[in-house]
Amino acid sequence: MKRKIINILLASIFLFSLSVPVVFAQERTALVFSGSTIGGVTNLQMSGLAAVAKQFCNVEPTVIVSPTLAQVDIMKDGDSHFCTTYGYEAYFAYYGQDRWEEPYTGIRSMLPRPNATVQFAVPAKSDIKSVQDFKGKRLCLGRAGFGGELQSRTILEALDITDYTPVNLGHEDSLAAIVAGNADVYSNSGAFPHPSFLEMAETISGGIRIIGFTEEEINQIVERAPFFKAREMGPVYKGMTEAVLVPEVESMIAVREDVPEEIVYCITKSFWENREFAEMQWAGFKELQLEDVAEIRGSSPWHVGAYKYYVEKGLDIPEVMIPPELK
Repeated sequence: MKRKIINILLASIFLFSLSVPVVFAQERTALVFSGSTIGGVTNLQMSGLAAVAKQFCNVEPTVIVSPTLAQVDIMKDGDSHFCTTYGYEAYFAYYGQDRWEEPYTGIRSMLPRPNATVQFAVPAKSDIKSVQDFKGKRLCLGRAGFGGELQSRTILEALDITDYTPVNLGHEDSLAAIVAGNADVYSNSGAFPHPSFLEMAETISGGIRIIGFTEEEINQIVERAPFFKAREMGPVYKGMTEAVLVPEVESMIAVREDVPEEIVYCITKSFWENREFAEMQWAGFKELQLEDVAEIRGSSPWHVGAYKYYVEKGLDIPEVMIPPELK
């Protein structure tokens, strides 16, 4: 009887030892998602993605607040696993261009975000009709070093427009400068209609116009900076009478290359196939279309996990976006 009890105990211990790895495997993976100010768009976007990761991919997410222009830096320093960024910032980081003196080859793309439209506004009565008329003018491009300023400057450089006076002011001060006649053009980046331009259109007598680009100008911009693309913008502001063609910049969610493939695959797949979880945090995700992923070429390469999902869905991914690990 005593031996029987001992055998039962030994068998129980053996079975328990077998179950331990299974218990450990079921533990959630702790990952950090970096967005900007609480309540801001990018913070809501990352909260939505974190909800998807927790619901479907056994992830224990933490959403942190980081400066918009330092998102990639924070991820590079190891303080986050995912971050919001623009395609050009991921592109510059990966290839070691612009402010990146050394390539950050550990950055990968995972998901698109709704693109940001770059808009150059003037009073409706202004004699400035095209970007070629910017020469010799005073342009409010945004605060120096901020995203909007970089985007506007990149567009102008691509068009070889350098003979202008940059005015580096924030949104409110830019509007005040235009109203006071101390600046001629105000540029901003974001969705349209943009709140700053709505206010500008109501403040200035006669409203405003958004300067349109020709197809040739857009092609010239894209050739030099492939993270831009064309977008038709309707007459959404007081003073506009027709639709115009404007550049928009690809916006991305980036991930560290060392995040396991199976986790990135799960989050990518779950986001596209259960988007209602993300949309509960930020309704703007509804704008995204899976087929548009195949058009993205101005960012860092896709993470292997994301790439495998997109290939499974039949998307033809451009060569420049294929993960280097698979080449």
